Amino acid sequence: MHTKKELTEQIEDVKTIKSLSETYEEIAAISILQVRNSVSRTREFLAGVSGVYKTTKQVYIKKVQNLLVGKRDMANLSFVRRNGKEVLVFLSANQNLYGDLVFKVFQEFIRDVKVSKNDAVVVGSLGKAYLERENLSSRVEYFDLADYKPEWTKIQDITNFIRAYEKITVYYGEFLSVLNQIPAKSDISGGTSLGEKTNPSKDYIFEPSPELVLEFFETQIIANLFHQKVYEAQLARFASRFILMSKAAENATEELGKLNENYLRFKKYLRNKKQLATFSSRVLWGS
Repeated sequence: MHTKKELTEQIEDVKTIKSLSETYEEIAAISILQVRNSVSRTREFLAGVSGVYKTTKQVYIKKVQNLLVGKRDMANLSFVRRNGKEVLVFLSANQNLYGDLVFKVFQEFIRDVKVSKNDAVVVGSLGKAYLERENLSSRVEYFDLADYKPEWTKIQDITNFIRAYEKITVYYGEFLSVLNQIPAKSDISGGTSLGEKTNPSKDYIFEPSPELVLEFFETQIIANLFHQKVYEAQLARFASRFILMSKAAENATEELGKLNENYLRFKKYLRNKKQLATFSSRVLWGS
């Protein structure tokens, strides 16, 4: 049986855990509301822009392929500078307490890296720790980025690095609802490589010029799409933490109830023991 001191210490420990869990849960809920508004306003718009980007790239590459057959290497077009490679980008985190979401995303990411042997970019110290346990032959670059308020300059540094690649696939947690977040991956580079044959369903006229249109997509849109994925991942992590902390607070409340019952039983046991000792002494002395 536990002593009174041990029960009191256990109750205080569980109260502390419950308080911390509820605090983290409240912070996560506030963060969800803040980030969700930003993500929801731009998600649908950028999804449409991404579709336009893909179509535009297909049409223009098809036009140039027809015009420049045997005359010019597609990879040397001035408005795009690509190294002909694919990079896989893992948006992880710097902290724990996000449940298993970040690790699930990592499992998708590391599986594709091992199969493809493509270059990789890992954002966040948690992802770096995961990857250091793996034996990879792929080139890996690491970047740091804050979990709560990611700095625009650091996002830009990452964008500038990955923009040199022909294909950019981003791995992140996707927010479906507060109770449902899933691993996701997305191609933010237009879905078509310069050397590939394309068969667009429609033809278009580009204004002011095809080069200027594609140059805009290849610079500004990639940056915006990547920025959106950073906030998508952030929102999913906050939701995952909210669920985890809510469950922790619930478990702490349940455990606290059990400990309080044990404490009351212990006090009753001490009271009965004292009464029994008093009764025994009276009998002994004949009083």
